[in-house]
Amino acid sequence: GIDCHHHCGIHYWNDYLYFEIIDPDTGKVLPVGEKGELVITTLTKEGLPLLRYRTRDVTRLLPEVCSCGSSYPMIDRIMGRSDEAFKVKGVLVFPGQIDAALKETPGASSEYQVILTREQGRDCIQIRVEGEQGADPAVVSSACRQNIKRVIGILADIEVVPQGSLPRSEKKTKRIFDRRSV
Repeated sequence: GIDCHHHCGIHYWNDYLYFEIIDPDTGKVLPVGEKGELVITTLTKEGLPLLRYRTRDVTRLLPEVCSCGSSYPMIDRIMGRSDEAFKVKGVLVFPGQIDAALKETPGASSEYQVILTREQGRDCIQIRVEGEQGADPAVVSSACRQNIKRVIGILADIEVVPQGSLPRSEKKTKRIFDRRSV
């Protein structure tokens, strides 16, 4: 696909490619506009065609026509990977959304952990975030909670911890701890 000069989405050639958006858990096709995993089928490739190839990329089909005048349909920008996403309170959450919310929170570092639990049949989400040196933990917690609500659409319990207290790894640091089934 390509991004035109209007930057409304990514145009794709529907005469060569068939795009579907599916629920990554059930495999069911989702309606236009809903966020899910991109599945691609090639329509003209004869040698090695792709048949319902699961990309693991999360996006959505855009219902609107681009103002550039192109008749080709569009998908939204890639929001993340379905294998990194988790569902909480019925909402599909991507680590990139948490990164974006923390980036907009004064006094919060980029280091965090997400702890998912279930209490009395309800999903609970706690985010432990490292506060920057000299930042007021109560102010950081409140701002972080508001930004998470605005970016993701859920309320989370926020715990601000001292800088350097969360574990780090030379490889990819584990950030999501799902304890709902334990």
